[in-house]
Amino acid sequence: MIRFYIGAHCGMRAAHASVIFGRTAISKLIQTAGYLANLAAGDTETAFKNTFTSDFSLMLKCRNEVAHGVYLGTNGDGDFCFLTGLFDDGADGYRSNL
Repeated sequence: MIRFYIGAHCGMRAAHASVIFGRTAISKLIQTAGYLANLAAGDTETAFKNTFTSDFSLMLKCRNEVAHGVYLGTNGDGDFCFLTGLFDDGADGYRSNL
């Protein structure tokens, strides 16, 4: 979706943006989208800032742990368990223990 956002702001088709940005790291794509949002200012910049918050970063960390982590099975409650470098500290977020 970020590739499509960047493509739209650069005046290119979604397919072209996918080819150009290919397997570019998500962090680089977000940085590029932020740069374009700053150029556009106004509602575009506000929408960008409201979307890419610390909650979004936490979601990406969780996604990466599931996608690239080691699946351990399920616990007694049926929750999926993964070997991870993150732990729940009981606060609003997760912290790395690496």
